[in-house]
Amino acid sequence: MTPPTILEIKPEPKAAQKKFHGKVLLVWEGLARVSRVQGWVKNRRLDLEVKRFRDANVGREPDNDEILAIMKSVPEFRLKELADDIRINGVRQPIVLSSDGRLLDGNRRYFAVRLLLETTKGDDPVRSEYECIPAWVLDHETSQEDEQRILVQENFYAPLKVEWPDYVKAQLIYQEIQNGVPIATLNQRYHWSEAKIREAREIMELIDEFLIFATTVKSEEQDGLGLQATEAERLAAEKYQHFNEARKSFKERLYKDLDFKQQFFRWIFENKFSSFAEIRIAAQAWDHSRARQILLSNDPKAGKKAKALIDYEKRFASSLITMASSGFKVQFT
Repeated sequence: MTPPTILEIKPEPKAAQKKFHGKVLLVWEGLARVSRVQGWVKNRRLDLEVKRFRDANVGREPDNDEILAIMKSVPEFRLKELADDIRINGVRQPIVLSSDGRLLDGNRRYFAVRLLLETTKGDDPVRSEYECIPAWVLDHETSQEDEQRILVQENFYAPLKVEWPDYVKAQLIYQEIQNGVPIATLNQRYHWSEAKIREAREIMELIDEFLIFATTVKSEEQDGLGLQATEAERLAAEKYQHFNEARKSFKERLYKDLDFKQQFFRWIFENKFSSFAEIRIAAQAWDHSRARQILLSNDPKAGKKAKALIDYEKRFASSLITMASSGFKVQFT
C-alpha cells in the first residue's frame, strides 16, 4: 500500500483502521502541509456566509484566504479562541481528508492553524510548528457513501467528554492561588484571563464563608445550618453560579452586613431563588419590609413574588415621575 501524496514523508505515514458510524475504514495517519489543503467550501456551517459571498461576487466561490476572512469576521466561529488553544496545546484531533485531499472534517481546526500562520512572523521559530497539521487521509478505495459516514459521525454525534463543572475549575484555580501561584502564571497555565481568575477567587472566598456557616451547628452563641461537610460542599458546587451572581450584584453588602450575608446563605440553602434575576434583588428585598417577609416565609415561590413586588413598585414610581414631568397632577386620598 502506498501512502497518499498529500501527507509528508516525515514522519512516515502509518496505515490504521478507524471506525466511523459503525463501519471500519482504512486511513493514513500523518502530517499534511497546510498550504496543500483546500478548505471545505461546502461545509454546512459556512452555508449562509458563502451564499452572501457569492451574491456579492457574481456567483464566485471564495478561495482559502477569503474563507479565512469570513470565519474571522463571524464571532460564532470562535476562530481566535481555537487558534489560541492550538498555540498552547497543538491540534489534538486530526483533520480528515479524502484520498484526493478534500477536507471532510476539521474546517475550524484547519482555518485556526491558518490564522496562526497569518499572525505569526516569518522569523518566529514556532511558525514552522503550524506549517503542517495532523491528518487522517482516507484510502483511495473509500466510497462517497463512506465519506458521508464520516460527515455524519463527526458532525451529528457529539463527543461524550463531559467538561468539568465551573465549581471544580474554580476550586483548582483557588487552590493554586492559596499555594502562592501568581495570577499571571495561572493565566498562562490555564488560559483564563486574569480578570476571570480574580472573579473565581472572589466566588470561592464567598463559598468558603458559606461552607463555614453551613457546617456550623446552630446554638445560642452562633448561627449555622448544621450540615455535614460533604453535603455543604455539594450544595456549594450546585449553586456556584448563584454565588457568582451575588458577588456581581451586591458584593460590598455581603462584606459589610453579616446578618444579611448569613440570611442570604440560608436562602441559598432553602432554594428560595429560581433564577439569577431573583438573586439580584436579594439585597433590595432585605431592605424592603414586605419583600423581606415574603422571602422569610415558607412560600416555595418566595423569590419570584419578592422580585415581582419590587419590580411593581419601581414601575409605579417611574410612572409617577413620568406623569409629573408631563404636567399631570397626582392626588392621593
